[in-house]
Amino acid sequence: KKITNAPAISDFPARFLEKSKLRYSRISSNKKNKLRNLSRLRLVVFLSLPILFSCLYFSIAPTLYYVTLLLPTAFFLHLVFLYQHKKEHLEKIQRTLIFLDREISRKNGNIKSLEGYEIWEYEEKIRNHPLSIDLDLCTKQGLFPYLDTTVSKEAWSLFLNSFE
Repeated sequence: KKITNAPAISDFPARFLEKSKLRYSRISSNKKNKLRNLSRLRLVVFLSLPILFSCLYFSIAPTLYYVTLLLPTAFFLHLVFLYQHKKEHLEKIQRTLIFLDREISRKNGNIKSLEGYEIWEYEEKIRNHPLSIDLDLCTKQGLFPYLDTTVSKEAWSLFLNSFE
């Protein structure tokens, strides 16, 4: 009696990556919609500030009533900070999706679909290294795009420093 299904176990990482990519793309689209709605709310609150101010001004309200404008102003500032935080989170999700796409391409052996940098985007010490020219490291279909599994700029600099 067979306990495990060997092809399914050997295919697990690719299936896991595909499922993760699907999940993250759903999360990304959901976050984009929420960010769009938050942006609309922020616009409404921002446009209400001059309207409220002009209503107070034209009704010749006492100066004390102008203090009530602090509440929508504080709410607007809160929405701005919330928007920035959610946008950073969405950018992290987008970087994760790019990473998953690269890993799926790497797993399937589709090296040509791996995104690499142009030759001029690499640091000069890497670009002009003798082995870089001989081994064709810095081209779009070179060795660097295949070895690069970094997501952040800090990791990219560590990756480049490992070749010194």
